[in-house]
Amino acid sequence: MGALKILNADRLPELALWIQMWSFQPAQEIFAHPKFVKLFCRPADTALCAYMELSGGVLMFPFILRPLPVEKWAGEHCQSQDIISPYGYGGLVYSGSNAANCLSENNVRTFWREFDAWSRNNKIVSCFIRFSPYSCYIQAFSGRVEPLGEHVIRLLSPGLPEIWNDFDHKVRTNIRRALRTGLEVEIDPGSNRLEEFKKIYYATMDRHHAQPQYYFPEEFFSAIRQDLPGKHIYFHTLQENKVISTELVLISQDYLYSFLGGTDKNALKLYPNEILKEAVIRWGIEHGKKAYALGGGYKGQDSLFHYKKSLAPRGIVSAMVGKKIYDETAYQTLCEMRLKYEIALGNTIDFTDEFFPAYRNCATAQRQ
Repeated sequence: MGALKILNADRLPELALWIQMWSFQPAQEIFAHPKFVKLFCRPADTALCAYMELSGGVLMFPFILRPLPVEKWAGEHCQSQDIISPYGYGGLVYSGSNAANCLSENNVRTFWREFDAWSRNNKIVSCFIRFSPYSCYIQAFSGRVEPLGEHVIRLLSPGLPEIWNDFDHKVRTNIRRALRTGLEVEIDPGSNRLEEFKKIYYATMDRHHAQPQYYFPEEFFSAIRQDLPGKHIYFHTLQENKVISTELVLISQDYLYSFLGGTDKNALKLYPNEILKEAVIRWGIEHGKKAYALGGGYKGQDSLFHYKKSLAPRGIVSAMVGKKIYDETAYQTLCEMRLKYEIALGNTIDFTDEFFPAYRNCATAQRQ
């Protein structure tokens, strides 16, 4: 087993090596691609990948390194940094052709021990990972591993007739209704209706009072189109050639991921999203995909979660996250600095919820 090494996506030779290793992943997980990780880097952040060579393969952990001195509440004299996985899913992935011989829980634990040592040497305070259901040996992570809600995964291997019968009755009824009203689904691998997608997506975010980070800018979607060809596809439900429901789906070798989307509020009673989801499932089966990850709700088991569950009643899995504090003293100091900063602004901040790391909690309230 080799020593732990770090790749920086901003350095062209290292970016090329990262892409090469990614291309040898059996699953070619989109969340591990450097161009995907870079999508979620702010100007001061860096897309990195820790990797360790094994006999016949490589373990890889892509992540975002976030410097804390750029935060107003921390100040330029702060020297700490923290780590987060990119939006969606993350965790450890395997690259190579001999997983049976070298991919083991013991090797994964060794990887995390080496990564912990690197993190402490680089003034990393904390690490937060949203684990992919397909991440390698999640329970071998060196920090706390715990569930954070539930997600829905629609297995595609049974085939369309069995999947159709597995849908809740209301889903089948709503798809028939949508078909009778003349709705149709357009598959758009070339992002030809991107402007229509964005209009509906932003309106949906407005309707649900989404946080600012979910209003992705123009360059975000342009980067997906330019840098991740073949790894994304848009599905649109059309009424008289007008988009009324839409979804951006991410593609790996084996899996599809519901990523971003929305529905025109005036078209909700036409059930355009049910017919769209059925089209994604059909496309996935035709292209040999194993599963379609639908994600969870906005908050816990809300109406969105139950809607997704209606498409895969037996596909409920725990959404696992990893939390690691490398420097407890620095962590508490950062919490105190954030609290002092918010008090000075007349705000309150709640450190008692499950947000991690607590010092980055965005749930502040203006005092009356």
